[in-house]
Amino acid sequence: MSKPYDDFLHVYGQYMWHDDAVIRGTKTALLALREAIDSAIATGTGETEVFATDGEGYLVVIQCVNTVAAIGQPEYRIHDEYVAAQRAAERWNQLSRPAAGWDQDSPSAPAEKDKEGRRE
Repeated sequence: MSKPYDDFLHVYGQYMWHDDAVIRGTKTALLALREAIDSAIATGTGETEVFATDGEGYLVVIQCVNTVAAIGQPEYRIHDEYVAAQRAAERWNQLSRPAAGWDQDSPSAPAEKDKEGRRE
């Protein structure tokens, strides 16, 4: 491995479906990643230790598999948290709306229908 803090690598996964994934790093880190990929192609697995720009080291593990089933389903952790928050907000909005006819003087009260069933 090269001198400390020369192997900077960030891996940005997809935020949501169809988003780009980005790998950004120093030449040293990208070369180490290439070696790990070559090892995975040859033996089934490869790894390299790199650093985030905050100085924390982490291990990048590369796995070579033969079937789509072995890859598994994609994980969109941030997307899933976003969707959960959106659904919670929608549920809150539904619960906090007044029931139909709750307060006829309220601006949020449902509009009256005319004889043909159209809203006024």
